[in-house]
This record gives sequence, structure tokens and C-alpha cells, in this order.
Amino acid sequence: GKSDRFLILDVARYKYPPVWVKTSELFDAMNTQDSDNENKTRGFVLVSAASVQ
Repeated sequence: GKSDRFLILDVARYKYPPVWVKTSELFDAMNTQDSDNENKTRGFVLVSAASVQ
């Protein structure tokens, strides 16, 4: 069935294991300022397969 969750995978997997989070919690976490990046808000990258023609 459908689920309102995202799987979070960190590159430091030894320190941060994979975790499923609710969409609202993920977007709330990204809607914070990053002091290391001129106080810009965080975001995400959408990765999808290329269409073959």
C-alpha cells in the first residue's frame, strides 16, 4: 500500500543508520537555515531514471 514516508540514507551510515520519516517531518527539518551556507534553507535533490528513446 501507499505510505507517506521517505527513507533517509546518510553517507555516514556507521553513525546514522537508515530511518523512515513522515513527509511533514522531513519538510519541517529541511525548512531550517543552514549557517554554513549563507543562512539559506536546506532542500532536496530529486533523482529519477532517464527516459530512453
